[in-house]
Amino acid sequence: MGDRAEWVSLAVTAAIIIALTVGTWFLLKRLVKTLSARRGAESEVWTRIDACRSPAVTVLFLILIRTYGAVLEFLTHGNHWIGTVLGLLVLLSFGWLASRGAAVLIAVMAVRFTHSTGDDHQRLSRIRTQLGVFQRAAAAVIWLATLIFALLDFPSTRALATSLFASAGLLGLVFGLAAQSTLANMIAGLQIAFSDSVRIDDTVQVNGKHGVVEEITLTYISIRMQDNRRMIVPVTDFVNQPFENWTRKNDSAHVDSYLYVDHAAPLETLRSRLHDILTTSDHWDGAEGSLVIAESDRDCLKLKITVSAPSLHQATRLGEQVAEQLTLYLVREIPTALPRER
Repeated sequence: MGDRAEWVSLAVTAAIIIALTVGTWFLLKRLVKTLSARRGAESEVWTRIDACRSPAVTVLFLILIRTYGAVLEFLTHGNHWIGTVLGLLVLLSFGWLASRGAAVLIAVMAVRFTHSTGDDHQRLSRIRTQLGVFQRAAAAVIWLATLIFALLDFPSTRALATSLFASAGLLGLVFGLAAQSTLANMIAGLQIAFSDSVRIDDTVQVNGKHGVVEEITLTYISIRMQDNRRMIVPVTDFVNQPFENWTRKNDSAHVDSYLYVDHAAPLETLRSRLHDILTTSDHWDGAEGSLVIAESDRDCLKLKITVSAPSLHQATRLGEQVAEQLTLYLVREIPTALPRER
């Protein structure tokens, strides 16, 4: 009879714990939705806050179960490993929550810097890059600390955890021998974040291929190519090898295209037509739009057309449109300006 009463009590307790957990889940969801609609803050911040809901509810659920750990051990005839496992899960869930909380703080800092920076796109891009690196570094430190605290819970690994706490040299030696390339990439990632040599949304050329920097992590940089492929480059390549950054000092991307015409072609008329094409284009940013003679030989002139746009993709499209429309203009309006054999 006593065993039955204990099992009934356990079932009621489990039902209460599940009800509290589910209720907290929906309450937090409703609270975040209401606050985000009322305060009108940046969506990225509230997205990060909402991402904390799962670890927070998990922490609550495990703590409630941990409170009745003694009852579970008694009902399972003294299996003390249940309390140890629950304690480990609580610790891991706290590490999960702390890493998500760090992401929220980084997002809040990014919003504040965005408001204070104004229209300075280069400074904002630099800050976003640095905060992204800080977020990944903070997550790595949090999970490392969580792992050490987890080792402290087991007598067999407590000596190892204590030595990791006490000797930073040993920790550096172990990680240095096990992951030399990873540590080199992490150090290179921090160097890139502070040196401001490359930022998110920069147009770069690496190993003869160019694209737009889409993501910067502690170990690699993701570059979006013109055909939407992603080229993953280790950050050490940006530290140890030369690369081209087309937008480090200027947000505009410049693209050259070429047109062959006869020596008698009216260059001023072509420049006027180029200006008309650029002013009617949605891609042109107004920074660059020139037409000059690049080469001259016996048969024709080689004209160099330089245009600019806010991004490499737009500049490439604009250069193609300009070359096409100028060629059609010559064919239709000034056919005598087309190159011919002499």
